[in-house]
Amino acid sequence: MLRPPRPGAAFLAWRSGARILPIGIDGSVGFFKHIGKRRAPVTLNIGEPFGPLANPSSGRPSREELDEMGQEIMRRIADLIPPEKRGFYSDDPAIRAAALGTEIYPFANTAEV
Repeated sequence: MLRPPRPGAAFLAWRSGARILPIGIDGSVGFFKHIGKRRAPVTLNIGEPFGPLANPSSGRPSREELDEMGQEIMRRIADLIPPEKRGFYSDDPAIRAAALGTEIYPFANTAEV
């Protein structure tokens, strides 16, 4: 199930000016339990490259701008996986409702050492 993005990928893409190649991976949950028993059913769907990401303001993007860039990346990835696995990015309100809470990362409120 897709979660909302963290700002790192968007920042790196913006900073480097690199184009982004979205790749949707389906079947990675439970992948390791299949190793050695049978072929793991994993599917990769490769999308069209896009970017580079542009900053609407001048200078370094704000956190909100990076969040929007990250959302664009994730929407492109969501288009490449089955609709029932899009989680936060699903068109189905029931799937979006089930994904509520996944936007909270377990390490988001911990102090860095």
